[in-house]
Amino acid sequence: MSGESSTLAPIYIFGSFMSFSRWALLPLILSALIGCASAPPMQKATLINSNQENKLVYAKPDLNTQLNHLQKGINEDNTLLYFQNQGGGGLALGLMGPFGVLANMKMIEANTNKDLAQLRGKLMPNPHVAFQQAADSLQMVIENKPSPQDIRVTPVILISKTDPSTFHISAITFFEGGSDKDKWTHRYQYQLPDQYTLEQLVNLTTAQISDIQTQSAAGFTAILRQVNEETDVNIAKEKKIIFESAYFSPRWTYEMLGSLAGEKDGRIWVRTFGGLTAINPKDVKIKPQ
Repeated sequence: MSGESSTLAPIYIFGSFMSFSRWALLPLILSALIGCASAPPMQKATLINSNQENKLVYAKPDLNTQLNHLQKGINEDNTLLYFQNQGGGGLALGLMGPFGVLANMKMIEANTNKDLAQLRGKLMPNPHVAFQQAADSLQMVIENKPSPQDIRVTPVILISKTDPSTFHISAITFFEGGSDKDKWTHRYQYQLPDQYTLEQLVNLTTAQISDIQTQSAAGFTAILRQVNEETDVNIAKEKKIIFESAYFSPRWTYEMLGSLAGEKDGRIWVRTFGGLTAINPKDVKIKPQ
């Protein structure tokens, strides 16, 4: 890696090593690194990592290469994403070599597609509108015509299946700067307060969509505040932790390395080398490294 990741995909677990984003393998990698002396560095502060003025500009998300059997776009421009890893034959099938892995992927993808068929075309919150509301509330200017030296901003809303009957919604923002070998991407995720069943998600009322829109704007506001406040010096002082969260790694839960970025906005902010995630305290267990 060239210091920072250039992958735009949510941090979840399991998939093909050939076709699946390494974000998806993050919990497995982190759990394997516990006790090792050479763990990857935590994600750095965002705004000081540009050699130019920190001008923020909207960018159209380019997530096509990251969509796979676990993660797919709900809408056409992939600003609404869906993730689920339920189904398949489990780890035993995956250990049966390439054909077992392929069979697992196909079985999981069938479940993903089945859920997506119900989610697509339904009323959904608008991440761009929610993010702009957040920026306006903080008097931050996000421009619309990027140039190579700008920090490019992509707000996304993610629906994820935590277990077969529980779904969460998250506000995610990608910040990307540089180009070619100097390109870097930082990822911030904020867990919204409610949980849902699939039936509830496909039958959201206009009032419920408005509530989720408000919650998303609050999540993006918390992310923007964090981005403005964090520095590499403060990040280096963060308490090193081991954490476990079914929200962070659905279906298979692992102990993972990270650092504690803070407890605020009713969330525990956990930093890893893959990003910074604000998790509801009831959905994460933490202990010192």
